[in-house]
Amino acid sequence: MGLHNKRFNTCKFCRIFVDADQSLKELEDHNEIKDSVLFKIKYDPQITKVVKIIRRYSLDTYFVHV
Repeated sequence: MGLHNKRFNTCKFCRIFVDADQSLKELEDHNEIKDSVLFKIKYDPQITKVVKIIRRYSLDTYFVHV
């Protein structure tokens, strides 16, 4: 449910490649958030090309229909 209990449709895209968790240990040294459970890399190689485009142009805001 969204604002004022209105229903809304959304699309969910796979953000990372299959088996990305296996490469996580190799990338731990590049984590920008040290001493945290969060994992953040500015140019994360695990993120798919489609999601990079969606994020770059903020297309995710166009996929939500209120």
